[in-house]
Amino acid sequence: MTTILVSLVSEQTIPNILFIKECNSIDIYLFLSSKIMEGKNKSHDIIQACNDVTDNNCTIITVQEDSLQDIERQLTKQSFNHSDNFIVNLTAGTKIMAIGTYDFFKNKNSKMIYIPIGKNEYHTLYPTSGEKKTTKPIDYRIGVHDYLTGYGITIKNPKKINKTLCLKTESDQFFLFYIECGKNELYSLNDLRKYRDKKKVSIGDLSHKSQEILIKCPVERFRKAEVLRKAEVKYLTGEWFEEYVYYLIKTSFNLNEKDIAIGVQIERGGVQNEIDIMFTRENRLYVIECKTSTYDENQNKNILNETLYKISALKKDFGLFVKPYLFTLSPEDKVQENHVRRSDLFGIEMIGREILSDTHLTNKMLDKIKND
Repeated sequence: MTTILVSLVSEQTIPNILFIKECNSIDIYLFLSSKIMEGKNKSHDIIQACNDVTDNNCTIITVQEDSLQDIERQLTKQSFNHSDNFIVNLTAGTKIMAIGTYDFFKNKNSKMIYIPIGKNEYHTLYPTSGEKKTTKPIDYRIGVHDYLTGYGITIKNPKKINKTLCLKTESDQFFLFYIECGKNELYSLNDLRKYRDKKKVSIGDLSHKSQEILIKCPVERFRKAEVLRKAEVKYLTGEWFEEYVYYLIKTSFNLNEKDIAIGVQIERGGVQNEIDIMFTRENRLYVIECKTSTYDENQNKNILNETLYKISALKKDFGLFVKPYLFTLSPEDKVQENHVRRSDLFGIEMIGREILSDTHLTNKMLDKIKND
């Protein structure tokens, strides 16, 4: 007896990936798709994210997504045997595709399931019998790489997405140091930005105020440094905050490396971007942009709008299961009410300095993410 898993293809690939990963002992994977979806390589993206699916054990059927007759015609062409066992995932596709597929397989040896949006469970729609439980949990949990692959997104720097410059204890120390810095000291750190493109810079070449701030730094490597390398300058001028948030999330949610990434360079359709923090939890993707300040002193302008637009533009590439955040340490007077309203409009949650600088409020925020 051959077991065939039938998946309906649409823009949302994650439900298909989750169920493919959840199922055992599948002999053949059958994808019911449309010209539009195949033009977007949706079946290919699902296959790339699922190691068990290969060219040798899968078939892609292209149908007219709005024609019951064509769906029946294309399925009838397949050389199914009477002894074949079918598992049909009706979650994706169009409504017409779901109806046509249901009608075709209901008189065969089949089980048809549906995954509710945002839930890690599936419902057996057919067959059902009396009081028998028809809802079962999905135990599989997707990681960052497979999630992005499922949406046709390539990670350009896969070997670096879990690498940090400093230890968690050092990042914690630097966070407390930064929070306690005065405005003039922050200007001294910001002054280091002019060296971000240099391979290295001698401490003696820095301004006197920048040297003073490094002497006060709690992280020994900076306090005793004679030369700052490019990665260290970037850390001091903002990337330390990305590492701090990376460690905060990873530790709080007890994540494996496959479930969280930092400084992720991504590409889709020839367009490249970089995301500060990405992590997956309970089969959802979380995207975090980190800004120590939303005000660019060098250009004398507020860059919060630009950041919100960037997150909003990228959000649509990650499907229905994405939750975007902006973490910022800007003083409250730099974050205006219209920015808060705009972030709400875009569906982006803003986590500000007043929360991150208070352990109790930080823990409440983390608990909220866990329970959403």
